[in-house]
Amino acid sequence: MIIEKVDAEKLINNWKKTQGPTHQWRISSKTNNGWFTYKKENGNYCLLLECINNPNINDFPEISGLKLDLRPSRDYFYIVFELLDKNSIDIFASFCVDMINEIEQSPLGSDNYKTAKMAINFTRNYQKFWLTKGQSRNDQLGILGELVFLNDYLVNNIPEKCIDNWVDGSKDFEIEKNFIECKTNQEKNPKIRISSEYQLEIEKDKNLFIFLLKLCANNDDKDKEKITIHSVYEEIKNKLLSEEQKIFFSQTIKSKGFDLENLEEKVFSIDYKKIFHVDDEFPKIIKSKISNSISEVKYRISVNQIQEFEVENNEFTKLIKE
Repeated sequence: MIIEKVDAEKLINNWKKTQGPTHQWRISSKTNNGWFTYKKENGNYCLLLECINNPNINDFPEISGLKLDLRPSRDYFYIVFELLDKNSIDIFASFCVDMINEIEQSPLGSDNYKTAKMAINFTRNYQKFWLTKGQSRNDQLGILGELVFLNDYLVNNIPEKCIDNWVDGSKDFEIEKNFIECKTNQEKNPKIRISSEYQLEIEKDKNLFIFLLKLCANNDDKDKEKITIHSVYEEIKNKLLSEEQKIFFSQTIKSKGFDLENLEEKVFSIDYKKIFHVDDEFPKIIKSKISNSISEVKYRISVNQIQEFEVENNEFTKLIKE
């Protein structure tokens, strides 16, 4: 069967023409799974995913503006994606289309049980996208640094679990007892920007490192390696071992607020890459060392003044592979 891609306009039209909760419209007959538009008694727009058996999902993600639930019926179970704010119908339609098309185009889309799990993971990883489509210059530099680190150190050294180490927490990456903060800088005299008094706080029995991607101030140097967010993204995706990894990787990118299809292509030149070990002697302002009356600390660290903390690539690679 040729899988049909759905579009946002069709979903919006279906929701608006639905008279009440007794009507649900199948979005397409040319999909592996049953996806339906639906309107609840309270008038909220919903997307339904038909499940042949109980998907046994007990941990629905909590997302501002969206409610997930499981609705049993006589013959099936339905995962209900309910929009809580009608003014966000365009964003909701975009979310639904992205989820449906990604799942249906995947080789795993024909497995209804896996589809249910994928839909929940997609929603969980998409939650930042509900808040903002962060594509400012600083956002682009930030995601580029994370992608370069992922490609250079994790995909090439621990490919079987590399995407799992890309966390949505206080640090960018977590590899066993090692935490990594990724920083990108394009200034002639680079400085590492620290956004809070918690960012360089070291947990007990943990190691903390800073990966610095230094970009050239201009792109005129022909001898420097040229990259784009798209090129690094595609390189990583081609190296991943399984289709499930590739799907999770795409979802993680979206969870960080990036719509790569609509992202303006910008070329960057790499000056150098370095890793620094943040130990007790590393210059930093941390919450445990300052008064409780001080908060929202932001500061910059001169890269030229921290060369003694640099870690060799082979030493760091050996550490994360242990």
